[in-house]
Amino acid sequence: FLPQLVERTTVLVQVVQVRGYDLTLPRWWQTPYWFRYIGRVVGVLPIVTIPLLVNALRNTSVLAMVVDARAFGAYPRRTSLHVHRITVADVIGWLLLIALTAAVIILNVLHIANRQV
Repeated sequence: FLPQLVERTTVLVQVVQVRGYDLTLPRWWQTPYWFRYIGRVVGVLPIVTIPLLVNALRNTSVLAMVVDARAFGAYPRRTSLHVHRITVADVIGWLLLIALTAAVIILNVLHIANRQV
């Protein structure tokens, strides 16, 4: 369901751009343009969200038939999913991920190791 939603959103944004709406994102230092950009995005929201909502409502009936055909809810235990307990390795992994993300952001903000084209 989600990949179809992302694909349809991409197509609708392309349709909006073909119609002549300017949705180019201003650079972070161009703060006066941000308010105009937000206004343009808010103006385009109905053009994108209404077809997405209509299409999602159409697909719910098909999804309901698929769920019924696969007999979801027929038995109390239909899956082998186990609850994952958080271990020390999980905490270390999350801390490493956060540290790496922070390092990349800091290097990007300070323009360290940026390629000059």
